[in-house]
Amino acid sequence: MKKTRNMIILIGSADLIGKVLPELDFKGSVIVKDPITYDSAKAIFDNNKSIICSSEIPGVEWFHENPIHIEVSDGPSFVFQNHINTRVGNITAQFQDIVNRHNLDIGDHRSNSSGLNGAPSIKDCSYCKTFNGKPSDYHHAILYKSKYFYIMATVGQFVPGYLLIIPERHKMSMAELTDDERSEFLDVLDDMKYMLNLMYGYNSFLVWENGTGNSGKGKAKDSVVHSHVHIAPSHLTAEEVTKISGINLDKICYADLPKYNMHSYLLIAGKNYDEWFINNKPDVYIPRQFIRQLVAEEHGITGDAWNWRIYPFLDLMHKTEIDFLTAAKENWHTLPDRIKQYTKDYLIDY
Repeated sequence: MKKTRNMIILIGSADLIGKVLPELDFKGSVIVKDPITYDSAKAIFDNNKSIICSSEIPGVEWFHENPIHIEVSDGPSFVFQNHINTRVGNITAQFQDIVNRHNLDIGDHRSNSSGLNGAPSIKDCSYCKTFNGKPSDYHHAILYKSKYFYIMATVGQFVPGYLLIIPERHKMSMAELTDDERSEFLDVLDDMKYMLNLMYGYNSFLVWENGTGNSGKGKAKDSVVHSHVHIAPSHLTAEEVTKISGINLDKICYADLPKYNMHSYLLIAGKNYDEWFINNKPDVYIPRQFIRQLVAEEHGITGDAWNWRIYPFLDLMHKTEIDFLTAAKENWHTLPDRIKQYTKDYLIDY
């Protein structure tokens, strides 16, 4: 799993460091030009961000990571492995290469032109294309359709039985759905737990959503901003996610979710439907595919195989689709009536 916070200390002349610092404006870091106090440093780390500075911070022995030191010069370095040459190449790219070598995630650069400038169009949504029978980026099989929701296996299926619960209406997050939709979601979630237990014997799951703020602005253009909730086999809990990551999650009532529709958030289901956990603080850095990284690590998935953009695992996605439909067909006479009703249309051609 990629680290998400550290101290990055630039070493060199004040003039050269002053030239480099403005080029290092990443969403998962904070540039500190003046001496920084312990309390200020801790506040940045508590927001899951790295510190880019030019001097050591006193009293940070509590922080378990070793700082990354980078020499800044206007020529080659014969001493430092981590080195930025202000005369050669792109400063930002040199910096990014260094933090990548240290497996540190500092987010996208704020000048990244790939970000959306406004709410994404429905006509560009891969989920809406699939629901309407149009070609999309990946061939998804619809496995289940209730009044308000679709079920599909996810791209990036690093473990069988990893499903998505997707509202039919094109909304940015679960927080934008109606009371009726959110009520039905709990029934759909029960049905998926039933099916995954039937298919693989799973009885422990992590359920989460990376909700997009209602404008969608700033999201990467290749992000799927149509709301989708992940359900994956896992023994992780919201409390363990906080312990591992240091990202605080506030306990909320499911009925209060519409109060959180203005900003992006991370939402994790608790042990029962009355307890949900959320972080929607704009200053907190939550990396893309963050929970996927944790679940992949739990399942022994190494390297960057959690990244669906690089490793789509289409073979495992199709296996989950076949396993779902096979289990429904072979157990048809004992399936709950609601699951029968919502899967029967997808067994006809199977």
